[in-house]
Amino acid sequence: LLILSFFVLVILSTATQSHAQQQGQGRIDSLLSQLPKTSEDTNKVKLLNDLSFTYNSIDPEEGLKYGNEGLQLAEKLNWKKGMAHANRSIGVNYAYGKSDYQQALEYYFKGLELSEEVGDKKSEARILSNIGVVYWYQSDYPKALKFYFDALRIDEETGNKDGTAGTLGNIGIVYNSQENYPKALEYMLKANSIDEAAGNKSGVASNTGNIGELYRRLSDFDKALEYDLKAL
Repeated sequence: LLILSFFVLVILSTATQSHAQQQGQGRIDSLLSQLPKTSEDTNKVKLLNDLSFTYNSIDPEEGLKYGNEGLQLAEKLNWKKGMAHANRSIGVNYAYGKSDYQQALEYYFKGLELSEEVGDKKSEARILSNIGVVYWYQSDYPKALKFYFDALRIDEETGNKDGTAGTLGNIGIVYNSQENYPKALEYMLKANSIDEAAGNKSGVASNTGNIGELYRRLSDFDKALEYDLKAL
């Protein structure tokens, strides 16, 4: 989902980044092996969009290539849901792979419009979150919060627990960027509660690391240590 997992101040090790890239490359290899066997139908659009999305942190030019192929095929099939997902995948490559935020927003908003048109609420919420990330990258925190809260409303309405937890965490990150640590902590704790109930250990590890950092910033070092140990 490309949901933000750690504050910028948390340094990820080179080994962790390398492992994530290896996992992404493994998925790409699997998807590429399926591509020649897939007919020119909606399944191929999904495959191309998935390839595009997975490439964003490895090779965004390849990501854009497959995203545009997916978009063209979806347009040929007049499949608006696939077109929406293709626009999102292309936007992700511009945002995360190339840091071209203007182009990313252009594709995100087109994807959002198509998702709204076909009533794809899950896609709508994810694109709203992606837009929020772009505005957070640009330090436009009021706009980031607006889009995150729009995504949160849809996630809660549709009962999407994973989406709700991720968006709550992202809202906490924006408040952290504004140095509003009590508000950031409030949303991080909400996110963590949902992930704990769902048994999402990777989400809990991410959340508790962030919560520990917030307690450190609030000079509550006993709590900070408690959550750091839990994250570890």
